[in-house]
Amino acid sequence: PAQIGRRVSHGMFSVRGVKYKTDVMPMGMGGEVQVLTLGIVLRRQVSSTIIKFVLPVAVLVLGSTLGYHVDDDKASASGRVGLGIMCVMTQLGFGIMTMNSLPKIAYITWLDWFTTFSFFFNCFALLEYGIVCYLNLNKRVKEGDVWDVKARVYVPIAYLSFCFLMTIIGVFMWSSEPQLGSHL
Repeated sequence: PAQIGRRVSHGMFSVRGVKYKTDVMPMGMGGEVQVLTLGIVLRRQVSSTIIKFVLPVAVLVLGSTLGYHVDDDKASASGRVGLGIMCVMTQLGFGIMTMNSLPKIAYITWLDWFTTFSFFFNCFALLEYGIVCYLNLNKRVKEGDVWDVKARVYVPIAYLSFCFLMTIIGVFMWSSEPQLGSHL
């Protein structure tokens, strides 16, 4: 039988199981060869990804919501836009760093969903300021102020709710054991 030594370890993965099967396959000229097929179930250690990517992105998004507290007059525009663009660009940099450090896979993961929605929240800060500026330029300052006040309250609450929901989903996904394919 196939076994993995007890001391086998890897910094990014933990071994969750081993499954094997043996087959006899025909070879040319009437011969046979015995083939061993081995499957190893690995689970990624996520603590590093959470500390290096998820927490900084969440802080960036919450930082971008601070822009809602900057006055919406022309003198403060550069600070508000600069904060929003800095948060978006920094998140893009984190995304590129993460894509380069994780294995390439062909399906959407929890981290992809988290990153995408966090990016939308970051971009919304710039979009909201654009709406407020448009309203102010069209002499609808009261409506712009209402947008700002609502954004100050509801966007951080919505993002923290999103983070809480994603944490629940992540814990649920993490608690289920990965399975080996049925072909073994």
